[in-house]
Amino acid sequence: MYFFRYNYDPSSPEAGFISGGSFILVLLMLIAMWRIFTKAGEKGWKCLIPIYNVYILWRIGWNTGKFWLVFVGSLIVSVVVAILSTMGRIGGILATLAAVVWSIYTIYCVFKMAITMAHRFNKSTAFGVLGLVIFSIIGFPVLAFSSVDYDEARDMG
Repeated sequence: MYFFRYNYDPSSPEAGFISGGSFILVLLMLIAMWRIFTKAGEKGWKCLIPIYNVYILWRIGWNTGKFWLVFVGSLIVSVVVAILSTMGRIGGILATLAAVVWSIYTIYCVFKMAITMAHRFNKSTAFGVLGLVIFSIIGFPVLAFSSVDYDEARDMG
């Protein structure tokens, strides 16, 4: 059996470049989220608190009820999958099925939230899919730093 061994030298120039670049990207995303939150009428500091920031993003984008369903549902499905996977072959099949079905529903909710959020910022469905889900490192700063305004009534569907 082959094992890949990676020697990481934290003092190498590449490590500094990667660390610095990562820091800049994180800082850019925090500033972008702060601006998006304030455009949507929320306090900017809310983007700094883990889990709560995702809840607020769902409130801006779509529906907090769906956030809680996805969040709590994921915890419940994880426990159910863990229990089912200990019950032999049939349990393993049911565990896999439960995980796949829940993952599909979660992905649907994330896409729906992103599309609705894009519409509320007067952007297209394609921007919601490509800009906010697939290329979010580009899409969120575009929302934050463009001149678009947030309007919750733009897309209530």
